[in-house]
Amino acid sequence: MLHAILSISSPCCGQFRNSTGTPKQVSSPDSVNEVAELVSNARAIRDSLTVFEDLKLRIKPIKSELERCREQNAALEVTGQKLRTAVNTMAEKYAQSDQRAADYRRQRNKARLEVWAWRVSAAAALYLWLR
Repeated sequence: MLHAILSISSPCCGQFRNSTGTPKQVSSPDSVNEVAELVSNARAIRDSLTVFEDLKLRIKPIKSELERCREQNAALEVTGQKLRTAVNTMAEKYAQSDQRAADYRRQRNKARLEVWAWRVSAAAALYLWLR
């Protein structure tokens, strides 16, 4: 009778797995050894089924969290691309402002040189006139 029940409910149709995981053909369904092995493995089977059911319950929230993280990652990629573009724009503006500053320094130094040239010329003219 036990063999009939197990063959109906078991997908392996009369095959059991021993503790090493290899299939074991049941020779006598009412054998005391097989019943004892089944009973001794009952707790492990129940624990495995409990873990399986718990994992089935946890998979939906994990999948939704994964999808949310993927969407967030895509949004961050877009933000990162915008920031890279902004960095390039700022680098160009910095280069332009640096060039303008260099031009201004050259112009200011030229003006200072011209002022000193006029001062020296005025001093030389005054010296020649007073002499």
